[in-house]
Amino acid sequence: MPVTIEDVARELGLSASTVSKALNDYRDIPAETKARVSEAARRLGYHPSAAARSLRLHRTDRIGVINTATSYSVDYFTELLRGVTAGAEGADYNLVLYTNIHTQPDRLRRVCRSREVDGIVLMSADETPETLDALIEEDLPFITLGRCEQRPAASFIAADGEEAGLLATRHLLELGHRRVGMVSSTLDPQTCAQRVAGYRRALDEAGIEFDSSLVAEAPYTPGGGAQAMDAILAREPRVSAVVTISNTLAVEALQSLASRGLRVPHDVAVVTFDDTWLALVTTPPLTSVRTPLFDMGRRSVELLLAAIADRSLPPPRVVCPVSLVARGSTLGAQS
Repeated sequence: MPVTIEDVARELGLSASTVSKALNDYRDIPAETKARVSEAARRLGYHPSAAARSLRLHRTDRIGVINTATSYSVDYFTELLRGVTAGAEGADYNLVLYTNIHTQPDRLRRVCRSREVDGIVLMSADETPETLDALIEEDLPFITLGRCEQRPAASFIAADGEEAGLLATRHLLELGHRRVGMVSSTLDPQTCAQRVAGYRRALDEAGIEFDSSLVAEAPYTPGGGAQAMDAILAREPRVSAVVTISNTLAVEALQSLASRGLRVPHDVAVVTFDDTWLALVTTPPLTSVRTPLFDMGRRSVELLLAAIADRSLPPPRVVCPVSLVARGSTLGAQS
């Protein structure tokens, strides 16, 4: 049978209440008593009941994660989730993963009202407006991870999307490219819009007029990146460089270029975003704007737990810096 707090109390000749206070580090219990209780609990193999502790503290020690990762964004979400997991484990919290709840506002409201989790990390790129409505109205602490939110009541931690688009495009312009295309996407309209804004800003800084024929929106389905790259090349065969909105689309753009006999970067240079492992396994490796995905995931938990502990805190709204990592897809040997 499991060792109980009463067993520890009998072993030491103390009351169960004193043992409980000692294990929970109450100030009115002498340090010597706390040490005796701790040693006896270890020796007897006593482990406090997590359920009882949760009832006493009015919390579950669980964080919900709404994650809708698909095979076409798994590298991005995996890195974010690694950070979330590290943050939760460091705080002795468990994670509860929800994969479809963002499309079921009524079910999400039930989760909020039952308080089966203490808060939620929202890392979905395609939730409905009702998702945020439910979280805000039900007053459950939450933070959106990876995307800026416009609603003042919504917390978020995200990378600077416009700066990312600016760095990617500016890098190509500094290498002498003037016909720079962009493969955008339908997956996350807000993030894409920010990166396109950075792309346009870099062109404007260089005195180059924006040309809509150089921009193609790729559906986030198999082959979408190649389809968009094909569309750009069909409209403007002179394109010498392209910015792709994600690693998956970049890989498919590389396939499109290879099918036409175009070499990277000799004929067309390619830049992508986020700098996950996928950027390192292509030939050539992809120049990428690095987003601190792991750190963002870990930090999201820290911010969420602070909000759980103190509900009077204003919603955190954190924008993380980005940096460019140049590799062979733009800096390969020219010939």
